[in-house]
Amino acid sequence: MRNTPNLIHMPKKHNRRSIRLRGFDYASPGAYFVTLNVKHRRPIFGTLRDGVMHLNDIGRIVHEEWVRSSDIRPEVVLDEFVIMPNHMHMIVWIRDANGIRARPLGNIIGGFKSSVSRRIQDEINHGSTRPSESIWQRNYHEIIVRDERALRNFRDYIIENPIKG
Repeated sequence: MRNTPNLIHMPKKHNRRSIRLRGFDYASPGAYFVTLNVKHRRPIFGTLRDGVMHLNDIGRIVHEEWVRSSDIRPEVVLDEFVIMPNHMHMIVWIRDANGIRARPLGNIIGGFKSSVSRRIQDEINHGSTRPSESIWQRNYHEIIVRDERALRNFRDYIIENPIKG
């Protein structure tokens, strides 16, 4: 008899626990502090020298696609952001745009990550037919910005991030 893998679903092993705030509507207007990490923490966006981030081609794509986010997503308003060698911090505002219900934060971040991956495939990997590995760590981290003090603290953190390394 062949030794076959156990294909029985094991809920404790296979279920992924949500890191989102239970019951919160992530399409609600407001500010969110978001961190995106590179898969395996690889420093693929550029280098940090003397407190200044120097973006490489992949880092420039990330920058361009994030800036473009508010153009293609009317519910998105960009605030401070920083791209580091292996992660990105940003403050993103969600608003109701012309009475149209905003997409949830997860959809906005997912769309951004997908557009970055597509451009890397096209421009860096020259449209290779072989699918490239995702550059992003699964999911993202977010904190709902609750007041002006928190907003100032997050802005300061983002601005100082390259200096602190």
